[in-house]
Amino acid sequence: TELQKEQGIWSDETFGNKRNPTAPLHHLFKEIMEAIAEPRDLEEYADCQLLLMDAARLAGFNMDDVYCESVKKLQKNKLREWGKPDENGVVEHIR
Repeated sequence: TELQKEQGIWSDETFGNKRNPTAPLHHLFKEIMEAIAEPRDLEEYADCQLLLMDAARLAGFNMDDVYCESVKKLQKNKLREWGKPDENGVVEHIR
């Protein structure tokens, strides 16, 4: 997408173009914790999306790839059996 392309150019210019996907994924983990602390702050979600886009790009994927895989994953999840929520409200599929 255009946003991913623009973000990628900025990211490479700012952080260097020799990085691998793990750097933005580690940063994403930190931003997720901020979103958990402030779940009504839309900017935190944007931070997460930008980092996910950058990691995907560095791994060789574009956001169309991520979207198409998400569509497939949703269909797979619909076929799974799901357990009960844990103390944080997290529900995982039964293995």
